[in-house]
Amino acid sequence: MGSKKFPLISIVTVSWNSQNCIEDTIKSVLMQDYPNVEYIVVDGASTDNTLQIIKKYADRIAYFCSEPDNGVYDAMNKGISLAKGDWIIYMNCGDKFYDTNVITTVFVKNEGLINQSVKVIYGDTIKIFKHGQTKIEKGNPVEVIKKFQPFIHQSAFFNIKNKSDAFFDCKYKIASDYNTTVRYFKKYGEISFLYIPTVVSVYEASDGLSARKENELKLLREYIRIKLSLNGFWLEALKDEMKYVLKCLKVHKRLQ
Repeated sequence: MGSKKFPLISIVTVSWNSQNCIEDTIKSVLMQDYPNVEYIVVDGASTDNTLQIIKKYADRIAYFCSEPDNGVYDAMNKGISLAKGDWIIYMNCGDKFYDTNVITTVFVKNEGLINQSVKVIYGDTIKIFKHGQTKIEKGNPVEVIKKFQPFIHQSAFFNIKNKSDAFFDCKYKIASDYNTTVRYFKKYGEISFLYIPTVVSVYEASDGLSARKENELKLLREYIRIKLSLNGFWLEALKDEMKYVLKCLKVHKRLQ
């Protein structure tokens, strides 16, 4: 485990047939100048050249496995189970840290802001879209959590001293990261979230599960299920239900 000044940060990369992007992600992790990092790579039994690329960096990876899984959240749960750190962040294939001193900026330069109450630390994201367009998406105030996820999970560090807080519910295929964030919010309150105004990650926005057009309705449906399961979130669930019906009507109209 880490010292008070340099807590151990577990970084998890989940991959599957990612030969075109895995190396950039690995390099962005290994180039971090923070002195106390544990790197875990969980591969879903890739059949392309992903494994050969990962093995090039084997001496700098704390743990690596390649085996079938039940989807991205199942693989991320494996990463949590293996993690020994105080904090965890997921930098999956195609995603990268913004620069080499991201973790140092968060945990050293802002050390004075991180007290015992803080359980989630998050920052801003550079989102890359098709045709090379980019956009900086700032982390939202945590109060928006009843409406949507306040941050991209690639730009958030979760405290895992109590690991049971961090596991993903695999019945949600697209929005389980939102469900986990809400779990922290309900258990520890608004005071447990710390926003630091710095860019943490670069995210391939056109390729993520939730970003795909065909998953738009599925994502909304999962948001509704999550909100209905929580006290105090039912009004936002009702608003989402109305959005869902309207989107379904639009889809039906297009198909006529």
